[in-house]
Amino acid sequence: MLSKVKTKKCECGTEFKQYNSLKKYCSWTCEKKHKPSTRILIKKPIPKVSAKQEALNKIYSKLRLEFLSLPENQICPVSNLQSTEIHHKHSGKDRSKYFLDTTTWLAVSRPGHVWIHEHSKEAREKGLLF
Repeated sequence: MLSKVKTKKCECGTEFKQYNSLKKYCSWTCEKKHKPSTRILIKKPIPKVSAKQEALNKIYSKLRLEFLSLPENQICPVSNLQSTEIHHKHSGKDRSKYFLDTTTWLAVSRPGHVWIHEHSKEAREKGLLF
């Protein structure tokens, strides 16, 4: 008892032998041409900064400019140069809590900031790091 192979008409108009019930197209190229795509073609890139952090960064930039413009924050306490950066004294896993807390900020120059991070032991002794 041989089973009879059915012939089926493809969307392109050609007839083909349907060897299994899942086969709906005469060839692979015909399938690619006529089968509706289930993939999403437009992919959104992953944002580099979250919406929450972006909002915090906007507030931070305004506070930073105000903080650096104060007369007591014009000169770096480490290198005695013009202050251009904010050093966040608080470090550790709960650092994000103090991101906008100006009491934990220190106005420093670039060389002073580098010194603080390269000499963390001495910086902690001087109170420049917590």
